[in-house]
Amino acid sequence: MLLYLLLLVPIIYLKLIINILRAESLFRAILLTIGWIFLGLFYLLFYVCVDMFNFLKILYDYKEEGDEDIIKAREDEM
Repeated sequence: MLLYLLLLVPIIYLKLIINILRAESLFRAILLTIGWIFLGLFYLLFYVCVDMFNFLKILYDYKEEGDEDIIKAREDEM
């Protein structure tokens, strides 16, 4: 999953530059493009980390709930 997200970062980075240039007027497009060039990579990498954290948290919570069910079932048998 991490590799997949990291492979998408350059595509998203360039696609957003193209979308900014298409959608905005010349002056505003230049300002937004400069901002995105300097901050966009950090923004994308930060949210890749957040996404992976949430993904792993969901996987961990799923396992934890399964273990609790097994423990409760064993306690009920005793």
